[in-house]
Amino acid sequence: LRKAYGTPVLFKVGDATQLVSVGSRAAFGYDARTGKEIWTVTHAGYNAAVRPVANDSTVFLYTGYPNAHLVALKVDAATKGDVTSKTLWDRPKYNADLASAVLVNNHIFHSSGAGIGVCVNLADGTDAWSERLFIGAGKVIASAIATSEFVYFFNEAGDATVVAAKPEFKV
Repeated sequence: LRKAYGTPVLFKVGDATQLVSVGSRAAFGYDARTGKEIWTVTHAGYNAAVRPVANDSTVFLYTGYPNAHLVALKVDAATKGDVTSKTLWDRPKYNADLASAVLVNNHIFHSSGAGIGVCVNLADGTDAWSERLFIGAGKVIASAIATSEFVYFFNEAGDATVVAAKPEFKV
């Protein structure tokens, strides 16, 4: 369950720091100082490669293949043990499977491997927008990058699409 291909994220919980890592069939929160496991969320994915993203109270976990899900989990000092049943929402489609996402302006921006870009509402996991980012071939495996104003997406063909970092789709 701990095999992973993605980079963990550090997440502040009160005065402590947790390391969050998504593995095959489960994600884990560890005490960053001691390495002790604090919580676990099981999922159906494997080969997770997308780095989790987090804000001050919630961590957003990408599950990997075969059908990448995006799962939101509120984390506080009471989050311990198997917390699979305590997730806030589970988004089943149009999620990143290789390219990591960015969290900017209270929205998550990511692209599926097929080049469907999505702006995700943090409150419920629904689409603020979902649009095809590229015309033609070129799988998306490069991670998105962002400023407070723009999100940059790239595909294997060398194409780039730059969108406004807003819940309204604007290239």
